[in-house]
Amino acid sequence: MEIINVIITGLIAIAAFGTLYVQREHNKKSIVPLINIGYGDFENMLYVGITNVGIGPAEITDIEVYKEVPNLEKKNTLIDWLPMKLSKGAKYKFYASRYKDFFLSKGENYKLVEVEIDMSIDEAIEQRESIRQIMKDLYIKVSYKDIYGTVQKNCCRPLSYFGRTDNVN
Repeated sequence: MEIINVIITGLIAIAAFGTLYVQREHNKKSIVPLINIGYGDFENMLYVGITNVGIGPAEITDIEVYKEVPNLEKKNTLIDWLPMKLSKGAKYKFYASRYKDFFLSKGENYKLVEVEIDMSIDEAIEQRESIRQIMKDLYIKVSYKDIYGTVQKNCCRPLSYFGRTDNVN
């Protein structure tokens, strides 16, 4: 009878450890971050940013901004590709200068650049078009981890939308 109690206790211990393992794996999978690269191309504003649309927090380890054609060329930030001084009626409302080692909570947004355009000034409209021409050839790649330190699949998106020809604004 005593041997049966030892065997049952052993089986219960194995089941308990199995349950702990399954629970831990479930916890890891249930709080996975998911990064989305978004943009806005409006007549009075240009915008690029990243958002954590997943369940858990994301540790952003790096963001690369690059151009593939004619040769691969990388720069540290999106603002490094754009003109430093904008013409009258166009202004940087926001631009980020640091792209690594920060966290994004669930639903949190991080702006990379936002440019405001005054539609009543022709120079600003020309500036908007020149910024669109620069941004249409760029790609953004975000590298990130979850809170357990597991590297997630990189999020990469071309900004070719800024080169569309159907915009009449």
